[in-house]
Amino acid sequence: MSSYADTPAVIAGGNISPFRVVKASTAADNTVLQASAVTEQSIVGVTDGSLSAFNGTYHAVAGDPVSLQGGKVVIIEAGAAITRGARLEVDSNGKVITETTTTGNACFAFIALESAVADGAKIKCIWAPNATKLS
Repeated sequence: MSSYADTPAVIAGGNISPFRVVKASTAADNTVLQASAVTEQSIVGVTDGSLSAFNGTYHAVAGDPVSLQGGKVVIIEAGAAITRGARLEVDSNGKVITETTTTGNACFAFIALESAVADGAKIKCIWAPNATKLS
């Protein structure tokens, strides 16, 4: 079980969607950005499903506080179909995709606990930070 003490107080350095993987930003202290590559090495968490504004699209925009999911099991939006048990990487939109074999320096940080039928599905994943892909 997680608590609010498990999640850091961070702010958005740009637009971040709900249920997306975020990385530490080098632009300012305590700032995160939506992760955008399979080679991300500074993943710090996953946003929750809340929106920054009524009828809004984003979880947070630049300067807004970011709410990260606590605990080892998180819900993340899939960027493609995923099979349960797959090791997952981050795509260019902060979503998770099945680990690719063509990217030698990819870093996977999650394992799928559920299958995703297509892009946009939200699935439970187990957090496995700093787990470098075996090549």
